[in-house]
Amino acid sequence: MARELFVYWRVERAAAAQASAAVRRMQQALVAAHAGLLTGLYRRDDASPDGAHPQQLTLMEVYARPGLGIGDDIQAAIESAAVALAKWRRGARHVEVFERID
Repeated sequence: MARELFVYWRVERAAAAQASAAVRRMQQALVAAHAGLLTGLYRRDDASPDGAHPQQLTLMEVYARPGLGIGDDIQAAIESAAVALAKWRRGARHVEVFERID
């Protein structure tokens, strides 16, 4: 089975554009370094009716290598590169690993 990574973390709404640009630069460098790596970036507005987290968004990075999966070496490279995102992150960075069912 091919492992894929889904990584999510919160960012202040005011810094979301800067953080997103930094993620895209990081992902471009990772794609250049790892053949077949595909990436994506999503965002979710965290403002809720009860007023929780009104000033934050959640960003989610997605990583896949069709037919090959994300090995421990590439996951380590992603985690190492993500250190550069720490100044925008609010709270923990959550890494979820799923296997695609073909």
